[in-house]
Amino acid sequence: MDKNNRTDFDGIKSGDEDELDISGSLDIIAQMEAALAELERREKELDPEEEKLFMCVQETLLEHGLKYIYDADTQRVIEVMLGEDNMPFRMQINLRDSRLVCRSTFPFRIQCNSLALVALYITEFNAKRELPSIKMDMEKGEVVMEYSYFLKTSIEYDKKRLWFYIDALISPMFDAYQCLHRLAVGKVSKDSKDYYRALLEKSLAVIDGHEEDEQYINYGSSGLKGALEFKD
Repeated sequence: MDKNNRTDFDGIKSGDEDELDISGSLDIIAQMEAALAELERREKELDPEEEKLFMCVQETLLEHGLKYIYDADTQRVIEVMLGEDNMPFRMQINLRDSRLVCRSTFPFRIQCNSLALVALYITEFNAKRELPSIKMDMEKGEVVMEYSYFLKTSIEYDKKRLWFYIDALISPMFDAYQCLHRLAVGKVSKDSKDYYRALLEKSLAVIDGHEEDEQYINYGSSGLKGALEFKD
């Protein structure tokens, strides 16, 4: 008897049963693909409140002379051109889970020999400021600066309020961009050189297994800064 045509107890040929299984699997895959396509469509489309917000953002940027790109295919993102002619970079403004997010990936990467130096700078930068936050991908050497705030009601879609947040981010973002661009290639300002060298040398001593005398142990960097200032 042909195995492909043998009859099971329920009266269905096994070959037919395989075809039913394949057909059912294809239906499930098609349903999943349709559901994913619908989710992607919803993510791109803006509801009336979101459209109102994005219109307000665009008007705010125009009023303050900032150039931007708004692609209808990626409706949740407005890209703003910042910086000077020789140091341009872009900031993205987008909506994410009821938050307005300002984000910039700086157009340069950190060299391996500058990673520790840049990490020190980023730590101090974030500690001194409430609004923007800098993050670095150690493996790729990429630096991202981001800040977000929650949108509670449509009352917050006000141009003055929006500009307060955007302006509060642009200035420190540009300052960080300039400084990180220099540090990325190992260029350290004269005022900071001794400080960073001392910090890195102390860390290297720990890695090499050298124990510091208890009477010279400091916690944090304030003691080191004081010693360097006294030395000057």
